[in-house]
Amino acid sequence: MGAIGQLTRARLRHRPGRWVLLAVGVALALALPVLSAATGRLVAVQTLSHAIEQLPVGERTVIASYGGTADPSAQRHDDQLVRTGLTRLSARAVGHRMLFGELADGTGATYRLGATDDLAHQVRLTTGRLPASCTPQRCEVLLTGATTPPVLDPSLGIVVVGTGERTDPLLLPGTFDPGPAARVLLGADPDALQRLSSLEQFPRGSGWVASLDPERITSLGVPAYADLSRRVSDELALRVRALVLSVPDDALLREDARATASQGRFALLGGATSVLVLGFVLVAAVGLRREHLEVAGLLRRRGASTRDVLTFALLGTGVAVVVGAVLGAVVGWVAAFLSAQAEPLHPPAIALATGSVLDALPTLVVLAVAAVALTAAVLAWPDSRSRTAWHVVELLAIGTIATAVLVAARGAVAATNVGGDPLAIALPVLALTAAALVAARLWVPVAALVSRHLPSPAVAARLAASSGVRRPLRTVVTVGFVTAAVGAVVFAGAYRATLQAGSADTAAFDVPADARISTGAQGTDPVALQAQQPLLGPAYAVLRTVAGVRTSATSGDAVQVLGLDAGALRLVSRWDRTVGASSPDAVRAAIAAASGPAGLPLPAGAAELALPVVSWSRTTPGVVDVTVWVTAADGRERGIPLVERDGALRGALPDLGASTTLTALTLRESSADATRRQHRLGEGGTTSSFLSGRLVLGRPAGPSATWSSWSSRTADVAAAPTSLTVAYELAGPLVVVRPGLVDRAPVRVLTDGETATRGTSLRLDLGGGDAVAAQVVGTLPRFPTAGPRFLVADRVSLAAALDDHEPGSGAPHEIWAGDGTSTSSLATVLALSPWNQARVDTQAESRTALESDAVGQGGGRLLLVAAAIALLVAIVSLVLLVTGERRDDAGQLLAHEADGIATSTLRRSIWWRAVAAAVPALIAGTVAGLVLTRSVSTLVALSASGAAPMPPLVPSVGPGTTAAVLLAGLVVALTACAVATSRMLRSAWPSGVDQDLR
Repeated sequence: MGAIGQLTRARLRHRPGRWVLLAVGVALALALPVLSAATGRLVAVQTLSHAIEQLPVGERTVIASYGGTADPSAQRHDDQLVRTGLTRLSARAVGHRMLFGELADGTGATYRLGATDDLAHQVRLTTGRLPASCTPQRCEVLLTGATTPPVLDPSLGIVVVGTGERTDPLLLPGTFDPGPAARVLLGADPDALQRLSSLEQFPRGSGWVASLDPERITSLGVPAYADLSRRVSDELALRVRALVLSVPDDALLREDARATASQGRFALLGGATSVLVLGFVLVAAVGLRREHLEVAGLLRRRGASTRDVLTFALLGTGVAVVVGAVLGAVVGWVAAFLSAQAEPLHPPAIALATGSVLDALPTLVVLAVAAVALTAAVLAWPDSRSRTAWHVVELLAIGTIATAVLVAARGAVAATNVGGDPLAIALPVLALTAAALVAARLWVPVAALVSRHLPSPAVAARLAASSGVRRPLRTVVTVGFVTAAVGAVVFAGAYRATLQAGSADTAAFDVPADARISTGAQGTDPVALQAQQPLLGPAYAVLRTVAGVRTSATSGDAVQVLGLDAGALRLVSRWDRTVGASSPDAVRAAIAAASGPAGLPLPAGAAELALPVVSWSRTTPGVVDVTVWVTAADGRERGIPLVERDGALRGALPDLGASTTLTALTLRESSADATRRQHRLGEGGTTSSFLSGRLVLGRPAGPSATWSSWSSRTADVAAAPTSLTVAYELAGPLVVVRPGLVDRAPVRVLTDGETATRGTSLRLDLGGGDAVAAQVVGTLPRFPTAGPRFLVADRVSLAAALDDHEPGSGAPHEIWAGDGTSTSSLATVLALSPWNQARVDTQAESRTALESDAVGQGGGRLLLVAAAIALLVAIVSLVLLVTGERRDDAGQLLAHEADGIATSTLRRSIWWRAVAAAVPALIAGTVAGLVLTRSVSTLVALSASGAAPMPPLVPSVGPGTTAAVLLAGLVVALTACAVATSRMLRSAWPSGVDQDLR
């Protein structure tokens, strides 16, 4: 071992307490990278599990399907082959399914015929019995989805033996889903049902189903699982004709990418604190410095070389750091194991914890080496080169500040590359290190300045300041460390508050009002529901469509177009965050336009519409379909086919409530005539003239009805108050006649900045050659529910422009409801019939989902742990300051006591040294934490859930919580220092410095 090694062992055995403190600091520093890695792994598994749960039931499956076969040998071959393939993707049971296409019974009603190989466990029998046999001539089935069986032709050989209810959501999933209201006849043998002779020529689908296996996915990893599913799909498709394998790989890959991106941020959050806690090693090393210098001087007097002294310092610190590193890895492993064990996830907790240690191993090695180098440098640095030490501090401060500014100048780091950007991860470390170095460098001149202005009676404070200025090493190191610790606490609290506020902003962006109601799965229109059963509180219809904006003569970009009423604009919550500019009233004023002709008001309660036909001359024989469109006050539109009878065009009026108006009249060639025309052209190459004619309508009923202002772009129209003449030629698909159509002003719109670069006059392509003219009157940074490219217009103006080309296209099918005053009651109503037939998204549910997201919760937990550790080590460092100052200043304190200074005053002076370090560090650390929060929120473009935030994150301090935590930490630290100092200077004589080598 050698003399230096034996001396090191004796030293560690003689004074283990101080070295244990160094080891504990290293352990805390090295436990955090393991915990960060564990958080990333755990969140990835939780995110994947949640993603699978959020998939529709029919998509939580692996399905292999094809057209089926009636050949028994082919059935056995396919069954064995596919089951073998699916077991590679899922360890869950594989079921066989089969379903015929839609069939009609004797009354014309439809039903479906299918089979499953585990019928007894997938249905609940209500009457009769389960199917027992199936031959090519006769097959027993169970009726599900209805109580009245279909009227079956006996020659089919299908016999209903009972009724039941489907209990297994994976009974007929995905490809085999017959729809929610379908009557389904189920057999118990898919292969036998395919051999039913009466349906031999009928189309059918056959296949195998297995539920997704989260354990298999997480054990392989999503990218590897997706690659495996691709290979299995290719192999099966080559061996089974027309077989299609359906796996929700895209959804899994999206969630995996989100979790992977967030792992980089977990490294960002944990890395700052791990390096920060490494500063605690510096504090502990300073506490060992005086003793080491005494022993090193003794060794030199006994003939030791400089190399021997340095080896002595490295060996002592190396042992402590190695012990701390092992302890930190163990602590991190245990924390990871306990965190993983609380979740019933795969892989097992032991594997996850071990993997986390392996992930963090490079970081552990780097930090351990840094701890050894840092501690050895502090111990071995000679007092004669103190000025050089200050220059090193200054250079490091300048370097870290310059690097941090360089990182900030690079711009935002997106969600796709934050995990692989080391500079983004290093930003908190750089910022906190710079703040610590600046605070440490400025403390001495500031303390000297303050000490000169302290009042004479403040003897204890003056003694503390003079002592700190005279021997500043321990104090400035503590100030720098506490500054970084406070900065980390502020950053953790403020960044967590920023992410929480970001979740609220995102929820408001997705659902601007309390609720956003859109068309349901069965086509239920929420605007019609609002007319039938109005919601309590404000609710406004919203018109949403997509148009193309030209980027060149041959291409364009898709832009989302929103038509909003003034009331809907006022419902947008968190406007300053979700929109980011202007105000609801300013937007309303910008897009408002003079209202055009409203159309013909219809008498209230009228059941029939009659338009007098003055004359109708047809130049070409053929049938012309005439349709009128009526519009309700809420924007609903209905097309009414008219037939000529008793000298008028007549049609039944729907009940759309009061203030219904006739807003459009269309003419088109009948579908039968159009079909014959196409056949003549396609089969014989002959063409015929277009249908043309001249229709003159008289004045409709109603005292204020007038045809004035009605016009058309596709026909010659002469409008008078009492008559409307339409000279048409049906060369196109449709003739549209509407009030004010020709003279319609461009729609006034507010748009995003990119779209605004196309000019102030836009052509909005609607498809089929139709287009709407729009005038850009301003820009907005963004708008809720819209993508990056959008247009915001007045709903009535936009509807009129759309209906000019295709009546009915201007009808809204979305509602924004609630202004935040009765959220719970609105949610209750929307959960009941008939509103549960529509799709309902509430802002509260959206925010809850974001805040309960595994990625967001993992980041929040890591921030809390980081803040707690930083605060703890800051408190301990202040206690070490006063105890170390008491030990190193024993002789000076004795001299002061001999000069007549009271012992109580000397105790207070030691306590004031803690105050002198804590207060400046608290101020500097708070400023650093706030600046860091603002920078990270801007540069690291990730929301709490790990996605690109929309709207962008806005720094939020959370002043109440952050101030309370800092104040509580300061009180605890100073109280602990007061307790420690109260027990000092009670011995009759100070103990001497121990210089023996036991």
